[in-house]
Amino acid sequence: FTVRCENEGWKEYLSDNTLEFHNLPLTWQLGSKVPSWMSGTYVRNGPGQHSFGSDKRQLNNWLDGFPKLHSFKFNGDKVLFSGKMLESQNYLDSVAAGELTPQFTLNQFVNPEDDWNIWEKMEIFYKMIDGTAFDNFNPMVWRFGENNLRNGVYMAVTDAPAALQFNISDLSTKEVHLTKRYPVATTGCAHPLREPGTDNTINFMTKMDFTGNMFIEVQ
Repeated sequence: FTVRCENEGWKEYLSDNTLEFHNLPLTWQLGSKVPSWMSGTYVRNGPGQHSFGSDKRQLNNWLDGFPKLHSFKFNGDKVLFSGKMLESQNYLDSVAAGELTPQFTLNQFVNPEDDWNIWEKMEIFYKMIDGTAFDNFNPMVWRFGENNLRNGVYMAVTDAPAALQFNISDLSTKEVHLTKRYPVATTGCAHPLREPGTDNTINFMTKMDFTGNMFIEVQ
């Protein structure tokens, strides 16, 4: 007895979509309208690219896909749609090389024979020391600070102890924010919370002191 699924979505699960576009007006075929009171910008990130033109070192994990931002700008009955890849340093290096450059990944490659050699693993180790071995922020976006375009700081975050700031208006990448070298931060959290009634953010990191003791720091 054989069951076949005709859902085409799985075929596109790990496909790449790096197309950049800005402020495309959306319309509804059924004539429905967006409520006139709705305003603001809704932004989400997610994996947009798993390979860089080479047959080698293709990523096969959804969480390893490099992030792409999509935004919906609501202004009365108008909705504008935008999309742009986040441009971290490891991403830009891989685009320039036409192949994934040495960095930390969560899963093995499609072909296990493409694993990093000893010199590339040493390069990754040194990147881990300065906090740049992993800059792939695809699970979550978060606003730090005030709830306005002028003073709000918009970040793509993950469970790594770092965050990548972007411009919410044009989705351009601004800069990566790293933690202090000591105490050593081993993990972050991609699920911050808002302190009720304020613009404050509550989050935590796992850290390690010089003696190897692990502790959790609430921020």
